[in-house]
Amino acid sequence: MRCMKYQKICWMRSGTQSALSTKECRGTRRRSQMTEEEILHSHFGEWGSMRRDYLRRTQPEEWARMVREGIAEQYLRDYDDAVYDQFVQMTEEACKRDGVTEELKKRDVMKWIRAYNSVLAEVREILRYEVMPPIEEASM
Repeated sequence: MRCMKYQKICWMRSGTQSALSTKECRGTRRRSQMTEEEILHSHFGEWGSMRRDYLRRTQPEEWARMVREGIAEQYLRDYDDAVYDQFVQMTEEACKRDGVTEELKKRDVMKWIRAYNSVLAEVREILRYEVMPPIEEASM
C-alpha cells in the first residue's frame, strides 16, 4: 500500500483499489461553509476543479460527507495548491532532464517551444492520472 501525500490530502492505493482519506483535512480551519451548489459553480483552479468533478462522479458518498461537514471547499483549495506545486516541481525536473534550458531558448526558440510544450503535456498527463485515476480502478 502506498500513500501519496499532497499537504493535507492523502489517498491510499492498494493494487487497483483507491480510497480517499481526508482525515487530515478535517482539522483545518474552515474559511466558510459553502452550499454544494456554490461549490459546483466555483472555480478551484485546474486541479481542484478536476478533483471536485472526479469525486462527485466516482465517490458520491465521500463527496456528500465532505460537503455536509463543510470541508469540501478547503479540501479543493488545498488540493489545487498542492498539485500545482507538484506540477511546477515536476516541470522543472523534466526541463532539466530533457535539456529545455534558457540557452536553448536563446539559440532556437521554436525548438524550445516544442520541447517545453512536450514537457507540459507529459507532466499534465502524469498528474491527471494522479488526480483522476481510471474509473474502473477507483470504483473497486
